Order: sequence, then structure tokens, then C-alpha cells
Amino acid sequence: MRVSGVGFFDRPHGQTGRATNGIELHPVLNIEFNPGTGGPSPSPALLVANTLSNPGFEDGKDPWTASNAVITDDSREPGRNGAFKAWLGGYGEPHTDNLCRQITIPASATAASMSFFMHISTEEQTTTQPLDTLKVEVRRPSNAVLQTLATFSNLQAKPGFQMHTYDLTAFKGQTVKFCLRAREDAGSVTSFVTDDFSFVVQ
Repeated sequence: MRVSGVGFFDRPHGQTGRATNGIELHPVLNIEFNPGTGGPSPSPALLVANTLSNPGFEDGKDPWTASNAVITDDSREPGRNGAFKAWLGGYGEPHTDNLCRQITIPASATAASMSFFMHISTEEQTTTQPLDTLKVEVRRPSNAVLQTLATFSNLQAKPGFQMHTYDLTAFKGQTVKFCLRAREDAGSVTSFVTDDFSFVVQ
């Protein structure tokens, strides 16, 4: 099997099965089963690094837009890397949080994707009702929703961070906002902690 993706070096922080040199693929762009002999053909995707500035919020809020206190170094919910992360929810009362990043996808793009890591923790006791939710949305610059890419809830709570990747190729030639919107109800707390975003265009 041959796995291709965008490589970058990450610091050791307890990753399971990490390479000794700390290299990771974020995101994985292609998987080939039973590839032919020889090395992989050169691919423009392999030459493109993460094009987002401030992907892990360590340089402050710019150029992100976020609800009050979403971008934080509050130690009660650690980030995946560094001190800062985007913590949506965590109030246990009716509340909405937003996190957005405006991006431009070139008309010449053959592929475009956004990836990020998220940890969901909850004090909700139900195993059947999605009481607190987070939606992954593509919006116009005016904030009108173009597409909801995914919906998460208290039902997906689990230890650690999981990576999520979304194909944005359908929006090539446009300037859009990639947004996360979390809503909590009155009751127990659910936190959606996000970090280490990556925007890759091929």
C-alpha cells in the first residue's frame, strides 16, 4: 500500500505509532493498494504545504473570526499542540459559538480540502439524543450557508483528538468561509475543542 499526503514535522507529544523523526501526513491525499514498482510519480499535491497562516491559533485571533473566548489558552481543555486552540461550547446553557476562516479556492484547482483535529467531551448522559451539536459549514462571505458538510454532537464524545477532512473542490473559483457552529442546550456541558487546521490546494 502507498499512502501519499502533505508532510510536516510535528513535535513528539505522546502520539501512538509516531515516526521517530516526527513526520506526519496532514492530510492524506491518496491511498494506492498494490501500487506498481518504483517510487510514486511526482504529484503537485505533494509539493503543496498547509497554506493557512496561524493554523493552530498560537499567533492570536487573526485572520480567524470567532465568538468571544472561543480562541483561548484556557488549560481546562488542552489543545492538541501548543497552548492555544478553539474551544466551542462548554457552557451547559443555551449558547451558540462560531469559528470561521475566509479562504479563496483558485479556479484552476483540481482538488482542495480543509482538515482539522477535534476533541469532543461531554457530561450529557444520553446515548441516543444529540442535545449539543457542532456543524461544519461552508458559507458565503455574507455568512449565508452554502452547504453543511457534517454535524457532530455529544454522541461522538471520545478521548483524544480525531482528524476530519472535507473536500472543497466544488467551491473552486470562489471566496468562501469555512465555519464551525456549536450550539448547546440548557443542561450538561459539551465541549468541541479544535486545533491544527490545514488547507491544501492541488
